[in-house]
Amino acid sequence: MHRGDVEYANTGVPLKKLLAALLAEGRSWRPGDDYYAHDITPCVFGATTSRDSLTVKVGWFGAPLSTLRNDWHPAGGDVLSGWWLHEDDSRYAFPCKVTGSHSAQQEQIPLSVRLNAKNLDGFTPELRSRVAAALARTVATQLHCANRPAIPARLTTPPYNPVRSTPSHSSPNPSSSPRYSTRSTHSPGQAPAPR
Repeated sequence: MHRGDVEYANTGVPLKKLLAALLAEGRSWRPGDDYYAHDITPCVFGATTSRDSLTVKVGWFGAPLSTLRNDWHPAGGDVLSGWWLHEDDSRYAFPCKVTGSHSAQQEQIPLSVRLNAKNLDGFTPELRSRVAAALARTVATQLHCANRPAIPARLTTPPYNPVRSTPSHSSPNPSSSPRYSTRSTHSPGQAPAPR
């Protein structure tokens, strides 16, 4: 490969395994569970000898949509948008009711897709919005979300504001929060064992 060529690096979570993990977790959730937020990393795109990369993450989010509606922005359709940690890391959440899950599951643990683009000058806001929308639609389709969430072809992302880059509730995986467990520290790309 020539310098600057882009290489696809799979982190070891095939689509079938990712979907099985998401389905098992969505179906096992019950109100009052000490749910933890985590992401599964199905793929990373990066230049061959560089830290410049696009990391794609998918998972159930550990805060209810009612909380996110106060902190995040409408991104189009049923999707909410929020920057996460830094300007290149954006997250989107939307309700997805998986068959066999508790009736409150789609509201209490919404589905989340996350894009983390580091040092990618060509990864414009327009491209980000299209990639995020395609990812969200694909995951919703593959999980057969019974509520059929509305996901447009483009998702909007709010202007980056460091003061509001994280939700007002506890951040994911805080050690002091009873809502989240630190069990989510599995290695990137490794699907957590179904509970």
